[in-house]
Amino acid sequence: MIDIPRQPSPQLFNIQQWPKAAFALHLSATSGSSVRYEIAESVGRQFGITPDCGSMARMFKQLNDLDLTITQDFSIVHRLHLAGIRLSTSGKKYCESLGWPVVENEWERLLRLHCADTQIRHTGAVMAFAYQARRHGWKIQVLPQTGIANFYPDAVVEKGDERHYVEVELGTRKQGKWLLALRCQGYVALCARTPIRRASLINECIDVGVYGIANDLLTLAKSDARSPLWTEKWTVEDNFSYVPK
Repeated sequence: MIDIPRQPSPQLFNIQQWPKAAFALHLSATSGSSVRYEIAESVGRQFGITPDCGSMARMFKQLNDLDLTITQDFSIVHRLHLAGIRLSTSGKKYCESLGWPVVENEWERLLRLHCADTQIRHTGAVMAFAYQARRHGWKIQVLPQTGIANFYPDAVVEKGDERHYVEVELGTRKQGKWLLALRCQGYVALCARTPIRRASLINECIDVGVYGIANDLLTLAKSDARSPLWTEKWTVEDNFSYVPK
C-alpha cells in the first residue's frame, strides 16, 4: 500500500473516497496500463469493493473533474467497449510532486508512435488485447522495437519460454503482413475482432503458406483468466476452409 498524500483539493473528495482516488492515480502513473477497468480492479482488490460499483465510477469522474486524468471510450466490437485512462499534464505534475515515477502508458505510446488519435478503433483493440494478455498471465509490451527492418508488430507477449510478436488486426486481406511475419518470426501470432474474423484471417494465412496461433477479442473478453491466451493453432498442412470452434 502506498502512503496516501494530501488531497489536491479537499473539497472534492470525502475522507473515504480520497484513498481510493490516490491509489488509482498512483497506478495510472506507474503501472503503464491505460485500461480504466484494470485500474479499477486493482483499486477494488485493495479496498474490498467491486470494480464497477457506483463509488468507483464517481471516483473516476472526480479525477477527471479535477483535471488529473483524461478518459475516452473505445468501441471494440459489437457491445464490447473499453474505457481508456491516462494522466493529464496537471495529473503528471501532481504525481511527480509526490515522488511517484510517471511512466508512459500504453495509450500514450500508441499516440506517440501509431497515430492513435486517428486510428481510434485499432487503438482500443490493442489496449484491450494488452489487458487480456495480462489477465491471462502474460507480460506484454505495446509497439515493441524489434530491430528488424520494416517489422512493426502491435505487441510482444512473453510467458515462461514463450515469446510472440503479435498483430492485432481488425481488417482482412493482409496477406503481405502474414508473409512479413513469416520472414521475421517464422510464423504469425494474430488477434482478430471476432471468431468469424479470426477464421477469415487464418484462411488468409493458410492460402499463403503461413502457420501460427490466433485468438480474438470477443472470445478473450468472455474467457476465464485461467484459460489459454491462444484459442487456435494451425500448420500449413491444414489446407482447408477453416471455420472457428
